[in-house]
Amino acid sequence: MQDQVEVRHLTGEKAFPPGLEPAFAFKSGYLLVASSPEAIRTFHKAASPGGVQPMSEVPLLRLSLTRLRQFFKDRRESLISYIAEKGKLPIAEVDRKLKNVLDSIELLDRVELTQQTAPEQHSLILHVRTTQPLRRP
Repeated sequence: MQDQVEVRHLTGEKAFPPGLEPAFAFKSGYLLVASSPEAIRTFHKAASPGGVQPMSEVPLLRLSLTRLRQFFKDRRESLISYIAEKGKLPIAEVDRKLKNVLDSIELLDRVELTQQTAPEQHSLILHVRTTQPLRRP
């Protein structure tokens, strides 16, 4: 435990090189995956008295899965024909696989990849927005 955050980590001298202790935790609304529990401890540390400014996120990728899903639905027949022809696959198989892809992204609205940098820290953050709010059991 770090403050009120449960951090899980993997250890093993034979499995990982010295200094690498993969860790993950849910903290400040993020799923953090880091090289060590200490890296998780330093995530979103407030600005220090020395004047280091808090990190700001820089967008790298933004994808609207809602619009992508609509794009696929609007062009479904053409896509199925094209993929089947190019891949020399049965149309029924391509149709089934496309339906599986559309079903798998049905619950997702948007995906964004951002980065943050600070002294001795570089973070890649994947934001996933769902079409409906998630509820805890």
